[in-house]
Amino acid sequence: MLTCWYYRRIISGCLDSNYELPARLGKHLQRCSGCRGFHDAAVGLGEQLLADGDAERQVPSPFLEGRIVASLGEDRPQTVRMVFRPAWSAAAAVLALVLSGVLFLRHEPGLENSAGSGAAAPQKLADGAGLLVAAVRLPVPDELREWTKKLNQPLETELQSVIQDARMALDLLAYNFLPDRPAP
Repeated sequence: MLTCWYYRRIISGCLDSNYELPARLGKHLQRCSGCRGFHDAAVGLGEQLLADGDAERQVPSPFLEGRIVASLGEDRPQTVRMVFRPAWSAAAAVLALVLSGVLFLRHEPGLENSAGSGAAAPQKLADGAGLLVAAVRLPVPDELREWTKKLNQPLETELQSVIQDARMALDLLAYNFLPDRPAP
């Protein structure tokens, strides 16, 4: 289904925060075997982690225990209502695209009707390739090189920083863990 990715995010969020699954999601789980398998796998993983965590459990410090007990007294909501209406979202997206297209075509320079060029505007609108060429100006190679340099600058700076950190780490490892060479 198109909305399975969204329902899986809701499943993960509800299981992570220990909330109940919304009724709409329960209906989806009855119909969709993929999401039902995802839910069962996530629940199984949580149960496995809880079972394995018992062996690693340690006694918390008294300060931490006091803070936890104090926070339990606060009122917190137990359920969160998550509303998702895919049809409304899709309709809103289509409406926004149509409106932006209409506004683009209405305000395109050269497409307004002037007193002397009444027949030129309909001809230009009928020519789809001419409209596309007029709407999209491709950059020249020199502009592309400049854009590439500007886009690569942060990446190059980060790469230099990573290389410098790696060299420093290797120097520290060599200094601390490799034996000194005897003098000849």
